[in-house]
Amino acid sequence: MFDTIDKSMKKIAKTMKMKEEELGLFTIEELKGKINKENTLSRKDKIWSLVLKNGKVILHMRDLTPKIKETGKSKVIEGRSVFISKKPIIGTVGKDILVRAMTFPDMLKEMTKMKAIITDEGGLLCHAAITCREFKIPGIVGTGNATKILKEGDLVEVDTEKGIVRKLN
Repeated sequence: MFDTIDKSMKKIAKTMKMKEEELGLFTIEELKGKINKENTLSRKDKIWSLVLKNGKVILHMRDLTPKIKETGKSKVIEGRSVFISKKPIIGTVGKDILVRAMTFPDMLKEMTKMKAIITDEGGLLCHAAITCREFKIPGIVGTGNATKILKEGDLVEVDTEKGIVRKLN
């Protein structure tokens, strides 16, 4: 069955003069009707999902372009706080602060040793958020791009009261 779907996707992509992975950016309605290829391909930097709202399926998108502000010498990344500490946490990425696209149960041992956790993906019910609340670890999820901005060894300040991460060096 998957072989047939794969062959069909290749054929459709070739006919439309695009890459196979770009076909996943189209909604069913767009594939049935007239396609605005430029508009659709602009979704590459977004996470999107189909959501049922009032009995209708709608396209819900979240932008992955950097949510970053320049404030003097430091860069500020915004996200959603999932466990709030009274004071900002200052630490080193990789040593004290875990920065990942998302977390998984097999990372629990590593996660519980951190002063704070930051993820690109996720909301209030994601694995990182639940782990932060259960183990009382300050955390910010849904930044969209923390892994692209923060590198191992960077000194950061995690302010969970404001839902921001500030790169200090």
